[in-house]
Amino acid sequence: MGFSEKDLVQNAVPLVGFSGETKQYFGEIVIPTFAEDMNKQREYIAPPQEKLDEVFLDPQFLARTVLVGARCADNIREQIIEFLRTNMDCFAWSHSDMIGIDPSVIIHRLNVDPSFLPIQHKRRKFAPERNEVINQEVDNLLAAGKIMEVNYPEWLSNVMVVPKKNNKWRIKMNPKDQEKTAFRYDRGLYYYNVMPFGLKKVGSTYQRLVNRMFKEKIGRTMEVYIDDMVVKSEKAEQYMSHLENTFSILRKYHMKLNPLKCTFGVSSGKFLGYLVTQRGIEAITEQIKAVLQLESPQKPKDVQSLTG
Repeated sequence: MGFSEKDLVQNAVPLVGFSGETKQYFGEIVIPTFAEDMNKQREYIAPPQEKLDEVFLDPQFLARTVLVGARCADNIREQIIEFLRTNMDCFAWSHSDMIGIDPSVIIHRLNVDPSFLPIQHKRRKFAPERNEVINQEVDNLLAAGKIMEVNYPEWLSNVMVVPKKNNKWRIKMNPKDQEKTAFRYDRGLYYYNVMPFGLKKVGSTYQRLVNRMFKEKIGRTMEVYIDDMVVKSEKAEQYMSHLENTFSILRKYHMKLNPLKCTFGVSSGKFLGYLVTQRGIEAITEQIKAVLQLESPQKPKDVQSLTG
C-alpha cells in the first residue's frame, strides 16, 4: 500500500478486548477509503513498540555496548554508531572512569545542626553472600579513590545493600563534611570524598549542577531532571548536531554517562516514569496495568468498594 513504519503514529494505550484481555500495538495510521460515491478515512492500528539493537563499540571489550533504535534510518544509524565509537571516553565503563566534577564548579555540603549529637551505629552483621557483595564494592571504591579510610569518626553508619544498575559519585564532598559520611563494615571504617546518592539534599545539588551545565540547551534541544536527560530533535537531520553539542558539554565538565541507561536514535522512550512519543506524553502500560484490568462494577457494593 506504500506505507512504512515512519507513517505510524505511536500510542501507549493498549487494546482491551470484551473479555478484559489487553494487547499492546505498535501504532495508528489513517488510510483514505474510497467506495462508489463515498470518501472516508478509517483509522487502523498496528502491533508493539519500537525495538532496540545492542551495538558493540569496541571489539576488544565486548561488554562495551549501547542501545540504538532499530527503526532509525540507516544513514543516521551509521553516524550515531561512528560518533559513539569516537566518543567512548564520555561513558563510565568502570568506577575509575568517573573523574568527578571540578570542585570549583560545585561542591556538596552537609548543613548539620551543631546542637545535634553525633550518631554512631553498632556494627550490623550480614549474610555471607551480602558480605561478598559489600567487600567487592568497597574494593572497587578504594581502587577508584572514591573513599578513604578513617580511624576515629564522630559520625558512623552501617552499609545498606541495595541492588542498582549503577552508582553515581561525581560531585566532590566538602572536605569538612567528608568524615560525616563514614560507614563501617567487617574490614574497617571508611568515608566518602565524593557525594554518594542517599544523603540529604543531594538531588538539589545535582540538579543545580545539570542546570548550570545545560542552561543553554534545556527547553530547546534537551530536557534534564537530576541524572535523567533527553536530547530531542524535531528533525532526524538535526539529531547528530544536538548530540555532538551535548557530548562536548559532558566532556567539558568531566561528566560521564552510564552506558546501561543510554538509548540513542529512538522516536520514543521512557522519561521520568512516562512514555514520551511523537504524540506527546503518555502513561506507561506496565504502570497502569492494574487500572486497565480492573473489572467493571456489577452491583452497588462493588461501586462502594471502588470509591472507598
